[in-house]
Amino acid sequence: PTYATVPLMWTAAILAGGRARRPGGLDKSALPVGDRSVLDRQLGMLHTLTPHILIVGHDDRRYREAGVSVVVDRIAGGSLGGLYTALMAAPTQQIIVMASPPRTI
Repeated sequence: PTYATVPLMWTAAILAGGRARRPGGLDKSALPVGDRSVLDRQLGMLHTLTPHILIVGHDDRRYREAGVSVVVDRIAGGSLGGLYTALMAAPTQQIIVMASPPRTI
């Protein structure tokens, strides 16, 4: 097959390692938007794009019910550690990374 006919396999990583200091400890990923949480909406969209989804954070217990791989930050203390963890844990070479939730929420 030619390159154009081979599907591009990539991993989606949701960085969820923040400690929610600005919103007073509120879990922004659990906030409802319509009838679903922010995280449920992100996962629903990503499941249509790739079977490889990771949630990267400081607490693997928080997202166990999400039905995707949850990876604990290999380097604590910020988004660069989350990016590094996503790169190291991804089963593919191509990765798209997003925050959970985006700061605009």
